[in-house]
Amino acid sequence: MKAAKMKLGISYIDTKSPLHTLNGITKFALFMAWVTVVLTTFDLRLIITVLVSGLVLLRLTGVPFKVYQPLLLGTSTVLTINALFMFLLAPQ
Repeated sequence: MKAAKMKLGISYIDTKSPLHTLNGITKFALFMAWVTVVLTTFDLRLIITVLVSGLVLLRLTGVPFKVYQPLLLGTSTVLTINALFMFLLAPQ
C-alpha cells in the first residue's frame, strides 16, 4: 500500500529569466538588501514600491501562478491577522 504524499512548499522551476541567471550569492545579497530596506523604514510609500516591484519581478520569472499561490495566500493571511490584532490590542 502506497501512502499519498502531501506536497508542501514550492519547488525550484528553472526558467531562463534574468533572475534565474544570477548566481546564488548575488541573489542572497539582493534579498538581504531588500529585507533591510523593508525592516528599517516605516515609509509606506517605499514599502508599497518594494512590494509591487517584487510582484513584477515574480511575474517576470515565468513561474506559473499556481505554484506560488499558496505561499502568497498564506503570507497575506498571516499579515492580515497580524494587522487586525495590532489594531485591536494596541493601547490607545
